[in-house]
Amino acid sequence: MPKKPITQHAMRKIVGVVFDADTQAYLERKHTGGVSGKKGTRYEDLVATAKMAKLASDYLRKPASKWPLIEEQAYAFVDDVITKEAKKTRYYQCKNVKSLSWGGGTRPIKDDFRKQLQLCDACNEPNPSVRLVVSKKSLARGLKKRLPASLQKRASVEHFPASSTVNQLIFKNKALRKWLRSLARKAHATQDDLEVAFKALLSAWIHLDGASNLYDLVTVARKQSPQVIRAFPVKKVSKVSAPPRFVQALAGTPDLTYDLNRGFFSWNCAKKGMSGILSEDCDSEEFKRFVERVVKTPPTTFEDFWAQLP
Repeated sequence: MPKKPITQHAMRKIVGVVFDADTQAYLERKHTGGVSGKKGTRYEDLVATAKMAKLASDYLRKPASKWPLIEEQAYAFVDDVITKEAKKTRYYQCKNVKSLSWGGGTRPIKDDFRKQLQLCDACNEPNPSVRLVVSKKSLARGLKKRLPASLQKRASVEHFPASSTVNQLIFKNKALRKWLRSLARKAHATQDDLEVAFKALLSAWIHLDGASNLYDLVTVARKQSPQVIRAFPVKKVSKVSAPPRFVQALAGTPDLTYDLNRGFFSWNCAKKGMSGILSEDCDSEEFKRFVERVVKTPPTTFEDFWAQLP
């Protein structure tokens, strides 16, 4: 389980011990500017939302005992997005620019990265790494080739395209589509479904102030788009099974198949060429009433089943 984030007050004390006064003053200015400018940084928000989708998708594939933490604009040298899991910590700096170098400017990126790793070590963070995310593919290639030797083992460069629309971003990002599909309530989600799911996650991220358990952010996103994002938590969903009397009642409906794998009741009748999925999840009162109707009057034809759907 990732530890609770160190408070800014405690972090300032650590910074004061590890670094000189000039560096501490620089970090204060950087943090103040980052917090005041956060809401308008569209590219950073897109990157953060994609990281949320990946973390949630990874959790679905391999549930851990606790959800990871995610943080924005932390009191840190690399501060755009921070993810903290039980065995690793990742710090992301996002740059939607045409040109960039490791050593340019009065406060080079390589120095921020080096200081961030030094600070992580002082805080005993598990397996920390720093990552530079850029929007231009050729720029990413060049930065990878020129990665400073002192950062080789714990720093990396990622390419994440900038897009004018969410739909366009999803269309040209195969990995993002994969992550969003695993979060959708439908096994075969459409491009529109993926777009709505991404926008729900994006909205949850934009309204984040500080750090949050990822599950809480996903829950906020689900409340905004309950008909798009699958039910959570995973352990509960994975154990969802239809009540025995419900299973028995549906057994007499010819050519009907169904499942509750994503926390929603989905059905299919190949013979009729029809399928569907309930808009409310399996914990909802609507689904419980549906179960009661089916159990009370077991359908013997597809038409009977159809008539009992909400």
